[in-house]
Amino acid sequence: MSARTWRCMRLLIVGLLAIPVAVAPGGAGLLDQGRSQVEYRTWTLDADSSETTVSQMRVPAMATARIGAAQVVLATAGASSTVDPEEGDNYSLAGPADLTVEGFLPLAHDRVLVHAGVSLPTGRTGLDAEELEVARILSHPVLAFRLKEYGRGLDLSAGLALAVPLAPGISAGIGGGFMAHGAYALVEDGADYTPGSEISLSAGVDFGGTEDSPAPVRLDAVWRTFAQDEVEGQEVFEEGDQLTFEASGRTGSGKLAASLTGRIVTQSDNTIFTSEGETVESFRTPAGTLGLMIAAADLPVSSWLRLGLEAELSRFSGSEGGSRDGQAYGAGPIATLILGKHAHLTARARLLSGSLETGTEGAEIDLSGTHIAVGIGLSGL
Repeated sequence: MSARTWRCMRLLIVGLLAIPVAVAPGGAGLLDQGRSQVEYRTWTLDADSSETTVSQMRVPAMATARIGAAQVVLATAGASSTVDPEEGDNYSLAGPADLTVEGFLPLAHDRVLVHAGVSLPTGRTGLDAEELEVARILSHPVLAFRLKEYGRGLDLSAGLALAVPLAPGISAGIGGGFMAHGAYALVEDGADYTPGSEISLSAGVDFGGTEDSPAPVRLDAVWRTFAQDEVEGQEVFEEGDQLTFEASGRTGSGKLAASLTGRIVTQSDNTIFTSEGETVESFRTPAGTLGLMIAAADLPVSSWLRLGLEAELSRFSGSEGGSRDGQAYGAGPIATLILGKHAHLTARARLLSGSLETGTEGAEIDLSGTHIAVGIGLSGL
Protein backbone atom coordinates (compact mmCIF):
# COMPACT_ATOMS: atom_id res chain seq x y z
CA MET A 1 0.00 0.00 0.00
CA SER A 2 1.32 3.45 -0.86
CA ALA A 3 2.12 5.91 1.89
CA ARG A 4 -0.47 8.34 0.52
CA THR A 5 -3.31 5.79 0.70
CA TRP A 6 -2.26 4.68 4.17
CA ARG A 7 -2.11 8.28 5.39
CA CYS A 8 -5.47 9.24 3.98
CA MET A 9 -7.37 6.25 5.33
CA ARG A 10 -5.53 5.95 8.64
CA LEU A 11 -5.96 9.66 9.31
CA LEU A 12 -9.71 9.32 8.78
CA ILE A 13 -10.12 6.37 11.16
CA VAL A 14 -7.62 7.49 13.78
CA GLY A 15 -8.91 11.06 13.59
CA LEU A 16 -12.43 9.78 14.17
CA LEU A 17 -11.41 8.07 17.39
CA ALA A 18 -8.98 10.78 18.55
CA ILE A 19 -6.01 8.40 18.95
CA PRO A 20 -2.71 10.12 18.06
CA VAL A 21 -0.88 7.44 16.06
CA ALA A 22 1.64 7.84 13.23
CA VAL A 23 1.84 4.82 10.92
CA ALA A 24 4.92 4.55 8.69
CA PRO A 25 4.36 1.82 6.07
CA GLY A 26 7.23 0.26 4.25
CA GLY A 27 9.37 -0.61 7.27
CA ALA A 28 11.83 -3.41 6.68
CA GLY A 29 11.17 -5.24 9.93
CA LEU A 30 8.38 -6.21 12.30
CA LEU A 31 8.55 -2.88 14.16
CA ASP A 32 7.49 -0.14 11.77
CA GLN A 33 7.74 2.74 14.17
CA GLY A 34 8.04 3.64 17.82
CA ARG A 35 8.29 6.84 19.77
CA SER A 36 8.35 8.14 23.31
CA GLN A 37 9.09 11.47 24.93
CA VAL A 38 9.21 13.22 28.26
CA GLU A 39 6.92 16.26 28.12
CA TYR A 40 6.54 18.96 30.78
CA ARG A 41 4.02 21.81 30.63
CA THR A 42 3.41 24.30 33.41
CA TRP A 43 1.19 27.38 33.74
CA THR A 44 1.01 30.11 36.36
CA LEU A 45 -2.46 31.65 36.70
CA ASP A 46 -2.31 35.14 38.19
CA ALA A 47 -5.67 36.49 39.41
CA ASP A 48 -5.73 39.62 41.60
CA SER A 49 -2.16 39.00 42.80
CA SER A 50 -3.04 35.45 43.86
CA GLU A 51 -1.11 32.85 41.87
CA THR A 52 -1.83 29.19 41.15
CA THR A 53 0.62 26.92 39.32
CA VAL A 54 -0.68 23.99 37.28
CA SER A 55 1.87 21.49 35.93
CA GLN A 56 1.97 18.13 34.17
CA MET A 57 4.85 15.75 33.47
CA ARG A 58 3.72 13.30 30.79
CA VAL A 59 5.49 10.32 29.20
CA PRO A 60 3.62 8.78 26.22
CA ALA A 61 4.78 5.70 24.33
CA MET A 62 3.68 4.28 20.97
CA ALA A 63 4.77 1.31 18.87
CA THR A 64 3.57 0.06 15.48
CA ALA A 65 4.16 -3.55 14.41
CA ARG A 66 3.51 -5.30 11.10
CA ILE A 67 1.79 -8.71 11.11
CA GLY A 68 1.41 -9.81 7.51
CA ALA A 69 -0.61 -7.18 5.67
CA ALA A 70 -2.01 -5.78 8.91
CA GLN A 71 -0.54 -3.27 11.33
CA VAL A 72 -1.01 -3.25 15.09
CA VAL A 73 -0.53 -0.08 17.13
CA LEU A 74 -0.04 0.06 20.89
CA ALA A 75 -0.21 3.39 22.73
CA THR A 76 -0.23 4.44 26.36
CA ALA A 77 1.06 7.16 28.66
CA GLY A 78 1.72 8.06 32.25
CA ALA A 79 1.58 11.45 33.91
CA SER A 80 1.95 13.36 37.13
CA SER A 81 -0.14 16.52 37.47
CA THR A 82 -0.23 19.08 40.27
CA VAL A 83 -2.23 22.17 41.22
CA ASP A 84 -0.25 24.41 43.58
CA PRO A 85 -2.11 27.51 44.86
CA GLU A 86 -0.16 30.30 46.47
CA GLU A 87 -2.32 29.85 49.55
CA GLY A 88 -3.77 26.51 50.55
CA ASP A 89 -2.96 22.86 50.01
CA ASN A 90 -1.46 21.34 46.88
CA TYR A 91 -3.51 18.87 44.83
CA SER A 92 -2.02 16.10 42.70
CA LEU A 93 -3.08 13.36 40.30
CA ALA A 94 -0.56 10.79 39.11
CA GLY A 95 -0.57 7.38 37.47
CA PRO A 96 -0.86 5.54 34.16
CA ALA A 97 -3.35 6.12 31.37
CA ASP A 98 -5.30 3.42 29.57
CA LEU A 99 -3.51 1.10 27.13
CA THR A 100 -4.90 1.28 23.58
CA VAL A 101 -4.44 -1.54 21.04
CA GLU A 102 -5.39 -0.78 17.43
CA GLY A 103 -5.47 -3.02 14.35
CA PHE A 104 -5.54 -1.83 10.70
CA LEU A 105 -6.15 -4.23 7.78
CA PRO A 106 -6.05 -3.10 4.11
CA LEU A 107 -8.49 -4.76 1.68
CA ALA A 108 -9.74 -4.39 -1.91
CA HIS A 109 -6.35 -3.69 -3.47
CA ASP A 110 -5.44 -1.29 -0.68
CA ARG A 111 -8.46 0.98 -1.22
CA VAL A 112 -10.34 -0.07 1.92
CA LEU A 113 -8.99 0.00 5.44
CA VAL A 114 -10.72 -1.87 8.28
CA HIS A 115 -10.05 -0.87 11.88
CA ALA A 116 -10.72 -2.52 15.23
CA GLY A 117 -9.47 -1.44 18.61
CA VAL A 118 -9.71 -1.85 22.34
CA SER A 119 -8.78 0.53 25.14
CA LEU A 120 -7.92 -1.45 28.25
CA PRO A 121 -8.80 0.13 31.64
CA THR A 122 -5.25 0.35 32.98
CA GLY A 123 -5.44 4.02 33.97
CA ARG A 124 -6.51 5.88 37.10
CA THR A 125 -10.22 5.93 37.98
CA GLY A 126 -12.18 6.36 41.19
CA LEU A 127 -10.84 9.86 41.84
CA ASP A 128 -11.26 11.62 45.16
CA ALA A 129 -12.38 15.25 45.47
CA GLU A 130 -8.87 16.70 45.20
CA GLU A 131 -8.00 14.55 42.18
CA LEU A 132 -11.26 15.56 40.49
CA GLU A 133 -10.30 19.20 40.97
CA VAL A 134 -6.97 18.54 39.25
CA ALA A 135 -8.76 16.77 36.39
CA ARG A 136 -11.22 19.67 36.06
CA ILE A 137 -8.37 22.18 35.65
CA LEU A 138 -6.48 19.89 33.26
CA SER A 139 -9.56 19.83 31.01
CA HIS A 140 -9.37 23.57 30.34
CA PRO A 141 -9.06 23.91 26.54
CA VAL A 142 -6.75 26.95 26.61
CA LEU A 143 -4.17 25.33 28.89
CA ALA A 144 -3.81 22.46 26.36
CA PHE A 145 -2.60 19.72 28.65
CA ARG A 146 -2.17 16.54 26.62
CA LEU A 147 -3.46 14.05 29.22
CA LYS A 148 -6.76 15.33 30.60
CA GLU A 149 -8.37 12.05 31.61
CA TYR A 150 -6.23 9.27 33.06
CA GLY A 151 -8.55 6.29 32.89
CA ARG A 152 -11.94 5.02 31.74
CA GLY A 153 -13.66 1.67 31.32
CA LEU A 154 -13.20 -0.98 28.65
CA ASP A 155 -13.72 0.81 25.31
CA LEU A 156 -14.29 -1.01 22.02
CA SER A 157 -14.00 0.65 18.61
CA ALA A 158 -14.42 -0.21 14.96
CA GLY A 159 -14.12 1.76 11.74
CA LEU A 160 -14.02 1.59 7.97
CA ALA A 161 -12.41 3.97 5.48
CA LEU A 162 -12.23 4.22 1.70
CA ALA A 163 -9.58 6.17 -0.24
CA VAL A 164 -9.57 6.86 -3.97
CA PRO A 165 -7.40 8.95 -6.33
CA LEU A 166 -9.31 11.85 -7.87
CA ALA A 167 -6.58 13.11 -10.21
CA PRO A 168 -2.80 12.99 -10.47
CA GLY A 169 -1.49 14.16 -7.11
CA ILE A 170 -4.94 14.31 -5.44
CA SER A 171 -6.47 11.65 -3.18
CA ALA A 172 -9.76 11.71 -1.24
CA GLY A 173 -11.20 9.56 1.48
CA ILE A 174 -14.31 9.01 3.56
CA GLY A 175 -14.64 7.06 6.77
CA GLY A 176 -16.93 6.07 9.59
CA GLY A 177 -16.36 4.81 13.09
CA PHE A 178 -18.13 3.63 16.23
CA MET A 179 -16.93 3.48 19.83
CA ALA A 180 -18.69 1.77 22.75
CA HIS A 181 -17.60 2.88 26.23
CA GLY A 182 -17.54 0.62 29.25
CA ALA A 183 -18.60 1.63 32.74
CA TYR A 184 -16.04 2.78 35.29
CA ALA A 185 -15.82 4.44 38.70
CA LEU A 186 -15.35 8.12 37.96
CA VAL A 187 -15.66 9.19 41.58
CA GLU A 188 -14.19 7.40 44.58
CA ASP A 189 -16.84 5.21 46.27
CA GLY A 190 -19.34 6.43 43.69
CA ALA A 191 -21.67 4.55 41.36
CA ASP A 192 -20.29 3.35 38.03
CA TYR A 193 -20.39 5.96 35.29
CA THR A 194 -21.09 4.85 31.70
CA PRO A 195 -20.19 7.33 28.92
CA GLY A 196 -22.43 7.33 25.88
CA SER A 197 -21.30 5.61 22.71
CA GLU A 198 -19.92 7.67 19.81
CA ILE A 199 -20.56 7.64 16.05
CA SER A 200 -18.17 9.49 13.74
CA LEU A 201 -18.05 10.40 10.05
CA SER A 202 -15.14 12.03 8.25
CA ALA A 203 -13.86 13.16 4.88
CA GLY A 204 -10.43 14.29 3.72
CA VAL A 205 -8.50 15.39 0.64
CA ASP A 206 -4.74 15.32 -0.01
CA PHE A 207 -3.16 17.62 -2.60
CA GLY A 208 0.29 17.09 -4.11
CA GLY A 209 3.09 14.89 -2.86
CA THR A 210 4.08 11.53 -4.27
CA GLU A 211 3.04 7.95 -3.69
CA ASP A 212 5.84 7.57 -1.12
CA SER A 213 5.75 10.87 0.76
CA PRO A 214 3.14 12.88 2.71
CA ALA A 215 1.05 15.38 0.78
CA PRO A 216 2.09 19.05 1.04
CA VAL A 217 -1.53 20.13 1.62
CA ARG A 218 -4.39 18.28 3.25
CA LEU A 219 -7.93 19.13 4.37
CA ASP A 220 -9.99 17.08 6.82
CA ALA A 221 -13.38 17.28 8.51
CA VAL A 222 -14.76 15.05 11.28
CA TRP A 223 -18.27 14.98 12.78
CA ARG A 224 -19.04 13.21 16.06
CA THR A 225 -22.30 12.54 17.82
CA PHE A 226 -22.71 11.12 21.33
CA ALA A 227 -25.35 9.07 23.14
CA GLN A 228 -26.38 9.90 26.70
CA ASP A 229 -24.07 9.20 29.63
CA GLU A 230 -25.63 7.12 32.40
CA VAL A 231 -25.22 6.44 36.11
CA GLU A 232 -26.90 3.20 37.24
CA GLY A 233 -29.13 3.27 34.17
CA GLN A 234 -30.21 6.88 34.69
CA GLU A 235 -29.42 9.37 31.91
CA VAL A 236 -27.44 12.26 33.38
CA PHE A 237 -25.55 14.01 30.60
CA GLU A 238 -25.35 14.28 26.81
CA GLU A 239 -22.39 15.86 25.09
CA GLY A 240 -23.22 18.08 22.13
CA ASP A 241 -22.34 17.11 18.57
CA GLN A 242 -18.78 18.06 17.65
CA LEU A 243 -17.42 19.23 14.29
CA THR A 244 -13.69 19.50 13.57
CA PHE A 245 -12.06 21.14 10.55
CA GLU A 246 -8.32 20.90 9.97
CA ALA A 247 -6.05 22.21 7.23
CA SER A 248 -2.30 21.71 7.05
CA GLY A 249 0.51 22.51 4.68
CA ARG A 250 4.18 21.60 4.51
CA THR A 251 7.11 22.34 2.25
CA GLY A 252 8.29 19.83 -0.29
CA SER A 253 11.80 18.46 -0.56
CA GLY A 254 14.70 20.77 0.12
CA LYS A 255 16.73 22.08 3.00
CA LEU A 256 13.97 24.14 4.59
CA ALA A 257 11.29 22.07 6.33
CA ALA A 258 8.26 24.17 7.26
CA SER A 259 4.72 23.31 8.28
CA LEU A 260 1.51 25.11 9.23
CA THR A 261 -1.58 23.49 10.78
CA GLY A 262 -4.90 25.13 11.62
CA ARG A 263 -7.78 23.48 13.45
CA ILE A 264 -11.27 24.59 14.47
CA VAL A 265 -13.35 22.48 16.87
CA THR A 266 -16.92 23.58 17.49
CA GLN A 267 -19.54 21.88 19.63
CA SER A 268 -23.27 22.26 20.15
CA ASP A 269 -24.72 22.73 23.63
CA ASN A 270 -24.35 19.98 26.23
CA THR A 271 -27.47 18.71 28.01
CA ILE A 272 -27.74 17.93 31.74
CA PHE A 273 -30.66 15.64 32.64
CA THR A 274 -30.34 15.64 36.44
CA SER A 275 -28.38 17.48 39.12
CA GLU A 276 -25.97 14.51 39.19
CA GLY A 277 -24.71 15.70 35.81
CA GLU A 278 -23.19 18.86 37.28
CA THR A 279 -20.00 17.07 38.36
CA VAL A 280 -19.62 15.57 34.93
CA GLU A 281 -20.17 18.92 33.25
CA SER A 282 -17.37 20.55 35.23
CA PHE A 283 -15.05 17.62 34.56
CA ARG A 284 -15.50 17.65 30.79
CA THR A 285 -14.78 20.48 28.38
CA PRO A 286 -17.96 22.61 28.04
CA ALA A 287 -19.49 23.51 24.72
CA GLY A 288 -17.75 26.25 22.77
CA THR A 289 -15.35 26.75 19.88
CA LEU A 290 -11.62 26.12 19.94
CA GLY A 291 -9.26 27.53 17.31
CA LEU A 292 -5.67 26.34 17.13
CA MET A 293 -2.69 27.15 14.89
CA ILE A 294 0.78 25.58 15.01
CA ALA A 295 3.71 26.64 12.81
CA ALA A 296 7.22 25.18 12.61
CA ALA A 297 10.32 25.53 10.46
CA ASP A 298 13.84 24.11 10.66
CA LEU A 299 17.05 23.90 8.63
CA PRO A 300 19.98 21.47 8.63
CA VAL A 301 23.15 22.82 10.23
CA SER A 302 25.01 19.55 9.62
CA SER A 303 24.31 16.04 8.36
CA TRP A 304 23.16 15.02 11.87
CA LEU A 305 21.53 18.16 13.30
CA ARG A 306 18.55 20.35 12.38
CA LEU A 307 17.58 23.55 14.21
CA GLY A 308 14.44 25.63 13.97
CA LEU A 309 11.52 27.39 15.65
CA GLU A 310 7.96 26.42 16.59
CA ALA A 311 4.98 28.56 17.56
CA GLU A 312 1.44 27.89 18.76
CA LEU A 313 -1.68 30.04 19.09
CA SER A 314 -5.06 29.02 20.50
CA ARG A 315 -8.36 30.71 21.30
CA PHE A 316 -11.42 29.26 23.06
CA SER A 317 -14.74 31.11 23.08
CA GLY A 318 -18.44 30.51 23.55
CA SER A 319 -18.49 28.87 26.98
CA GLU A 320 -21.45 29.61 29.22
CA GLY A 321 -20.83 32.93 30.94
CA GLY A 322 -17.43 33.20 29.29
CA SER A 323 -15.73 31.73 32.37
CA ARG A 324 -13.55 29.42 30.28
CA ASP A 325 -12.92 31.73 27.34
CA GLY A 326 -9.38 32.88 26.67
CA GLN A 327 -6.31 32.66 24.48
CA ALA A 328 -2.76 31.36 24.72
CA TYR A 329 0.34 31.60 22.56
CA GLY A 330 3.94 30.48 22.71
CA ALA A 331 7.14 30.05 20.71
CA GLY A 332 10.58 28.56 21.08
CA PRO A 333 13.39 26.53 19.53
CA ILE A 334 13.37 22.96 18.27
CA ALA A 335 16.39 20.73 17.62
CA THR A 336 16.51 17.32 15.94
CA LEU A 337 19.52 15.05 16.33
CA ILE A 338 19.67 12.37 13.63
CA LEU A 339 20.93 9.10 15.13
CA GLY A 340 21.55 7.08 12.00
CA LYS A 341 19.05 5.82 9.47
CA HIS A 342 16.38 4.57 11.85
CA ALA A 343 16.38 6.89 14.86
CA HIS A 344 16.21 10.56 15.80
CA LEU A 345 16.10 12.59 19.01
CA THR A 346 14.02 15.79 19.17
CA ALA A 347 14.06 18.49 21.84
CA ARG A 348 11.78 21.51 21.98
CA ALA A 349 11.03 24.36 24.38
CA ARG A 350 8.40 27.11 24.33
CA LEU A 351 7.68 30.13 26.46
CA LEU A 352 3.91 30.46 26.91
CA SER A 353 1.63 33.39 27.66
CA GLY A 354 -2.04 34.29 27.49
CA SER A 355 -5.14 35.23 29.47
CA LEU A 356 -8.46 33.79 30.65
CA GLU A 357 -11.76 35.54 31.10
CA THR A 358 -13.44 35.20 34.49
CA GLY A 359 -17.03 35.84 33.49
CA THR A 360 -16.85 39.27 35.16
CA GLU A 361 -16.56 42.24 32.83
CA GLY A 362 -13.05 43.70 32.79
CA ALA A 363 -11.54 40.92 34.94
CA GLU A 364 -8.95 38.54 33.51
CA ILE A 365 -6.53 35.87 34.70
CA ASP A 366 -3.02 36.36 33.31
CA LEU A 367 -1.21 33.24 32.07
CA SER A 368 2.51 32.53 31.83
CA GLY A 369 4.12 29.17 31.32
CA THR A 370 6.70 26.84 29.83
CA HIS A 371 6.59 23.76 27.63
CA ILE A 372 9.60 21.41 27.37
CA ALA A 373 9.75 18.05 25.58
CA VAL A 374 12.50 15.57 24.70
CA GLY A 375 11.60 12.52 22.64
CA ILE A 376 13.05 9.70 20.58
CA GLY A 377 11.61 8.24 17.39
CA LEU A 378 12.40 4.90 15.73
CA SER A 379 11.32 3.66 12.31
CA GLY A 380 11.92 0.86 9.84
CA LEU A 381 13.55 -1.52 12.33
